[in-house]
Amino acid sequence: MTANRTNKNNDGGFIILMLLMATTVMMTPSLVYNAAASTAKATNSIAISESNDNHQQLLTANTDRGTDVYTNNEAVIVSGTISRSILKEGESILSRVYYPDGTLYQQKAVGVLADGKYTYRVEMDDFLGIPAGEYRVVVSYADYQAETRFVHVIEYGENPEAVRVSSAVT
Repeated sequence: MTANRTNKNNDGGFIILMLLMATTVMMTPSLVYNAAASTAKATNSIAISESNDNHQQLLTANTDRGTDVYTNNEAVIVSGTISRSILKEGESILSRVYYPDGTLYQQKAVGVLADGKYTYRVEMDDFLGIPAGEYRVVVSYADYQAETRFVHVIEYGENPEAVRVSSAVT
């Protein structure tokens, strides 16, 4: 990008414009739900990225499965990365998992490796009385947030409980 300055009084505006362009942050949500097949498709994460030529993702959150559908007694593995441009040694991410009704199910601090990667488990055990539905995972680091979702299905023998989830990402 090139910019021509025509007078010396415009330097402050030019600098502010350049700072705004350099710090623009965008969110790219995608959650696809196929009701006919009763499976949530992958790519159900929101990644926070810098608006520059390489679209470097600053913070990501993903689940470990292509379908993102989990049955009772299965652990959900959540993982992601933090860009080295915002990573500070020794800091953790804060993970919040929300029930289908939007109330908080679990909150915990998760350590981040030196390369910016993190991984942790969300337990969905029967004895916890976990309801079926779509769960939202929000990961926070500094001033950034990323989000992913998964579906928990309760199975009784061969007939899983029918679950209808919303495809809205907020």
